[in-house]
Amino acid sequence: MNTNSINFQQIEKYFTGMNLPVPFIPHEMSENILQISDSIYGSYQETRDLYDIDLFVKDVMTKPVSDYLLFGTSGYGFNSYALHYYLVRDSLALFLQLGWGGTFEDRDSERDNIVNTFKMAETLIKSVELSQQQDDSPVLGKRLIVQDSSFYGAKWMILDKLITPENKSDVPIRWEQSFDSVRSALSIFKTT
Repeated sequence: MNTNSINFQQIEKYFTGMNLPVPFIPHEMSENILQISDSIYGSYQETRDLYDIDLFVKDVMTKPVSDYLLFGTSGYGFNSYALHYYLVRDSLALFLQLGWGGTFEDRDSERDNIVNTFKMAETLIKSVELSQQQDDSPVLGKRLIVQDSSFYGAKWMILDKLITPENKSDVPIRWEQSFDSVRSALSIFKTT
């Protein structure tokens, strides 16, 4: 794993080179961002393929996971490339896998989807952060897990507690399927 210190200008150059906005980087994580590969940045220390979104989701459901941020591009073949943004922070685990750069895809349509999803994701991140200060927060003591993948679908859930072999049958897993899981998950927070 090639982990080199990175500065924001390098990240900005990478994203503007693709004519994309830089994804939201929480302030407290900005100092810990490393360049993990030519196209992946983040603060997560384990090496694994970003394309395997299910492993990342399973981790936050089954074991304590420290806060981290990973983002960049990864994919396979001619048409299975994506821009990934994985954020685990406090009560939120957000996994975005948005089609980007496939040979047969419409680049403008993909760009519009990424821009819109990044905006909604930032709103969701800030809403979760604000809700942590409220006694009636829908995620207080729980974890909101949001997955939005161009390849594996969109879904979200609130996990009451980690799933272990001992309690596997006692922990309800109720995924909410949605065309736009970020927007759908955002609906649980009170707006003023």
